[in-house]
Amino acid sequence: MPPFIRQYLMWFPMALIFEQARYGAFRSAPYEYVSPGYVAFWCTVLTYIGLVMMRRLRRRVAVR
Repeated sequence: MPPFIRQYLMWFPMALIFEQARYGAFRSAPYEYVSPGYVAFWCTVLTYIGLVMMRRLRRRVAVR
């Protein structure tokens, strides 16, 4: 990606996950685009939000 697009793309955790996978498969890939802490933070936050939403919506779902 061109540098002006790459700086915005690096804010999205999904793009960083693919970069980590690429680095894991090809060790010659640049490590500068890998940020495990940032990805782990966003995975934790989004998982927590999903669990809270499931707890709130569970009352509205009827099991037959």
